[in-house]
Amino acid sequence: MRMPRPQPWGLCVLPLLLLLPPQTPRADGNRSLLYHLTCVSSPAPGTPAFWVSGWLGPQQYLSYNNLRGQAEPYGAWVWESPVSWYWEKETTDLRQKQKLFLEALSVLKKGGEISIPEPEGGERGAEALGLSEERSGPCSPVRGTPGPYTLQGLLGCELGPDNVSVPVARFALNGEDFMTFDPKTGIWDGDWPESATIGQKWKQQKEVVNKEKTFLLYSCPQRLLGHLERGRGNLEWKEPLHLPFLLPGILFLETLRA
Repeated sequence: MRMPRPQPWGLCVLPLLLLLPPQTPRADGNRSLLYHLTCVSSPAPGTPAFWVSGWLGPQQYLSYNNLRGQAEPYGAWVWESPVSWYWEKETTDLRQKQKLFLEALSVLKKGGEISIPEPEGGERGAEALGLSEERSGPCSPVRGTPGPYTLQGLLGCELGPDNVSVPVARFALNGEDFMTFDPKTGIWDGDWPESATIGQKWKQQKEVVNKEKTFLLYSCPQRLLGHLERGRGNLEWKEPLHLPFLLPGILFLETLRA
């Protein structure tokens, strides 16, 4: 019998490719600003229920968790000199997202179970989603279980070759694609019943929709361009290479070369 490998924060490692750094750096590999958000319903004692890592291309520049409650520079970015209010703004935005994620988990807890959408052909449950028995467990969505829940998000923006910003807003629940957000329409959409419930709850708060639109369409591109302008030296800074290395809840197996 295979023994489970211990994980940081007492979480399982979710097999979410969408939450890995976008790619090994290329000439344009730094032209993205992405926030990896994770929220858990049952954190281990003394560990955060919500945390975020911010990435400029393949390089982490920001960290945040609900225990400290402050967005902080990471690695070489502690030497960057942004405008005086920059980190206050990052903190405000991430506290807002923390509130939304905790609200979503509250909705899931009250629902009592996760309802896996039924695909064509009538298959249900873990087999319908291609989950083996080995993957089915405390961190896999199985109908009839009250939790625990892990909600993750990948939010931010990427610059295309023509310098047009492309927003990114994708969410996963317990390791499965859950929903997306379209900042043009202001709608959260997904195939799960819980996607509609949570999306509707967030949409009812008009200030939430406006803030998310502003963040993805304006704030994120401005921050990305600012970092690229002020932090060229930081992007060239090489951290010690460790393979694999761990972040809360996510195991990165890619080689990150500066």
